[in-house]
Amino acid sequence: MINEIVKSENLTNAIRSTLRGDSSDYANRLLAKIDFYVSELRDIILSGDRYKNSNMINFTIFEPKRRDIECFAVRDRIIHKAIWSVVNPALEKNFVKTTYACIKKRGGFKASRDLHNYINKNPEYYYLKMDVESYFASVHKPTLFRMLKKHIKCKKTMHLLKVIMFYNNDDRGMPIGRCSPLCFKVR
Repeated sequence: MINEIVKSENLTNAIRSTLRGDSSDYANRLLAKIDFYVSELRDIILSGDRYKNSNMINFTIFEPKRRDIECFAVRDRIIHKAIWSVVNPALEKNFVKTTYACIKKRGGFKASRDLHNYINKNPEYYYLKMDVESYFASVHKPTLFRMLKKHIKCKKTMHLLKVIMFYNNDDRGMPIGRCSPLCFKVR
């Protein structure tokens, strides 16, 4: 799995995806030297213990409700996307068919459309719309990590996931603002 993560094409796609819509000088410099950065990222990922998360930017939004956001540096977001693009398809096969978040050709619109169709076919049923308060903040990371180990046998990939998940040494919480909370929806 680690070999798929560090493929030039995967890292290049992760860089382009992370920087999509960013016209800053930093993004332009990175894209101008994309081959150099791909090589650098590959070395960091393959070095094992060398990869550490950078400091995060923390901020709070209040619409539609209060949410504490933690945002990793660009380098970390690129590495997370490179990992996610390989790990998520391996995990998707274990999801129930009504999982929509972070899956290509699904998402909120398809979820809404499918629910509407289901309601029309089954008018005698009741439906519940709910939001689990502080769901990501309550995730027990050691349990999630054990669940991931059942599906991911590559030790180097698991080491990277451990570094990402346990960035703050807390046992609870997958902060909003990273791609990892949504893609680690394992069963």
